[in-house]
Amino acid sequence: HVAAASLGCLWGFGHSAGQGILAILFVVFREKLTGTFPLLAQSAGVLIGISLIIIGLHGLHEARELEEQLGVTADTASVVSVASSAGEQKDEKFGFATFMTGVVYGLQPDALLVILPALALSSASASISFILAFVIGTVVAMGSYTAGISQACSALGQRVPWVTGKLATLAAGLAIMLGCALGGSSLLTLIWR
Repeated sequence: HVAAASLGCLWGFGHSAGQGILAILFVVFREKLTGTFPLLAQSAGVLIGISLIIIGLHGLHEARELEEQLGVTADTASVVSVASSAGEQKDEKFGFATFMTGVVYGLQPDALLVILPALALSSASASISFILAFVIGTVVAMGSYTAGISQACSALGQRVPWVTGKLATLAAGLAIMLGCALGGSSLLTLIWR
């Protein structure tokens, strides 16, 4: 579950980095970005939709591989071993990809609403403290969330071995549907602007 928490923390750092990049661009180019803010929001929506579809398709591929591996495994201990070893092999590949996915999600202009209060604070130290608290909170929340999901899925997989592949397929399908909805609506908004 430490590997899952680490990936969650990486995503949280990436998300915070994306928001930081966006905040810096917003402060430096405030006058120039004001008119293009809606366009940036819609473009980011398309990118997030595409990334969700890619994540979902990759998840479907992994779920299929896991179900094939589990199909030849008879006992519960072997099922848990196969699932955890497959997860550990995948985690090594996803460090940078997870961080960059967080960056893309952080570049969503709507995310600026969360850190805008830092601009209104009376001192630079108060603004920096607010932003640091936000970053630490995001990293801890995402790490805890992914560790909790990992723990729950692992415990459920031990009791009902076939459920791991089904949950992975369901999550991948939801990611694809959400990606199509978000990306599609953002794209339509860009087209009919």
